[in-house]
Amino acid sequence: MKGLIKCHFSYLISKTTMIILFLVLIIVTINCYFTAISAIDMDYENQVVIYYYQNSFFFIKTLNAFVSVFLFSYSFTGKQDNYCFLIITGKISRLRYLISKIITIASCLFLFLWFQAFIYVMIGFLIIPSFMIDILSFLPFGNLYLIIIYYGCFSLSLVQLTDNIYIAIIPISLYTVSTMLIESNEKIAYLRLILPNFSADSFYLDKSYWHILFLLVIIILINVFINENRDF
Repeated sequence: MKGLIKCHFSYLISKTTMIILFLVLIIVTINCYFTAISAIDMDYENQVVIYYYQNSFFFIKTLNAFVSVFLFSYSFTGKQDNYCFLIITGKISRLRYLISKIITIASCLFLFLWFQAFIYVMIGFLIIPSFMIDILSFLPFGNLYLIIIYYGCFSLSLVQLTDNIYIAIIPISLYTVSTMLIESNEKIAYLRLILPNFSADSFYLDKSYWHILFLLVIIILINVFINENRDF
């Protein structure tokens, strides 16, 4: 499995991917900095950290949803996934190939997201006097990680069916819809069951952790089924 993950990683970290990830880090850093600067000018001290969290994290949420959907989609297009022929014909099963590649992408997203968490916490700690580093500073990033993996795997299933990266517009649109439902506090139960999210006003998921884990298992099983039955 280690050899497969190293192979996937070498193909994943392409010039296009690195440029996008680097640009996102720059944008997140700039946004956190200017949000923190504007927050310290507020009249009420107890609102400063809340303002910094809400405005910074909403931006981080949106960018990372796009990054996850892009990585899962782009990595499985015909151009980026053409080495699968060599691996699968080399007595590596389709299931092992798919799972190892999902693990590789998920691991990269984990490291990428927690680097942003470090940026968010450090800027808040250095600029905002009342900012405290505790578990609540990092909890939203853990929740966000589960959400972006779900939408990333959603896009993966569509790309496997169509081999068209532009199909990623659908999961991005659904993520946007889920954000609008959360932020507007609309109670459309059936949509919120399949479109998990959480508000930038809260540190917690809209549904339970068991719910999002159940959805992740289902979407991964769907991807396995598609992968086992599609033509390469």
